[in-house]
Amino acid sequence: MNKVSEQISGYTYGEAAISEVSLQELENLKVSVGWTEEDEQYRRIAGDVLADQTRPLVDHWRREIIGSIPNLIRHSRSPDGAPIPDYQAKSGLRFEQWVLDTCFRPYDQDWLNTNRKSHCGTRV
Repeated sequence: MNKVSEQISGYTYGEAAISEVSLQELENLKVSVGWTEEDEQYRRIAGDVLADQTRPLVDHWRREIIGSIPNLIRHSRSPDGAPIPDYQAKSGLRFEQWVLDTCFRPYDQDWLNTNRKSHCGTRV
């Protein structure tokens, strides 16, 4: 499995509490959006393209998206608005790994459990 780092603080794939979304509900959602085997192939192709680009992707996302929305940026800053380098480094690795997991991991119970809440922003 693709990993951005052997140690990612706060990111434990498949070890989260059981998702409130069942596998059947996930399958129903896939049917609702018309998810096909071709979509699965493109998901993996996207992973191949992004695999060595996760860091620039996360940096861009933080700078252009999160950085432009005050309600989001405040969660990665101290009360006086200063960046928190340790938090940014740890959450950046979680975000990078989430990109890879989204592209390469099977959408199964472990995926549901891991994605039941965002690991990207957990302050660990």
